[in-house]
Amino acid sequence: MSVDRVGGQHIRGMTASPRSAGTRRGVVRDVDALREQRMRAADMFEAGCQQVDVVNALGVTAQAASRWYHRWQAGGREALVGAARLGRRSWLSDEQLGEVEAALLAGPKAHGFSTDMWTLARVADVIERVTGVRYSPTQTWQILRHASAGPGNDRPDALRSATTRRSRHG
Repeated sequence: MSVDRVGGQHIRGMTASPRSAGTRRGVVRDVDALREQRMRAADMFEAGCQQVDVVNALGVTAQAASRWYHRWQAGGREALVGAARLGRRSWLSDEQLGEVEAALLAGPKAHGFSTDMWTLARVADVIERVTGVRYSPTQTWQILRHASAGPGNDRPDALRSATTRRSRHG
């Protein structure tokens, strides 16, 4: 039996929730669902429940329950509303992404490359030329995946082909 100290209280027999034991890779985080979970925690705190009750009822970590409790104490329900979106804001606006897409659709040769094959290095070069923002190969890949994937995607094959070849060479 483990004994943890959370919010000045001893909690006996608490184990990590299944959500905290796994990896975050590939987890889709729904902003609305997370907000709803924090609002349920606020309801429980208002009803006099303890942090351990929130952990058990909502399947969250003790750390999350503690953080929510302290925010709730300091600012009430409003302090638990949270952000409208998750993650870092994009460095590129939608307009800039459209310009990048148009540039990519023109093909590699239109940008002075000797062959008609896109590589991540070439795409990153084009993004930098068009927007002035330099991305790493990983970031470039994420931009391409986001641009070419999605419900109802009807993007031309030229852009889609830029996402199918991964190369470390320019």
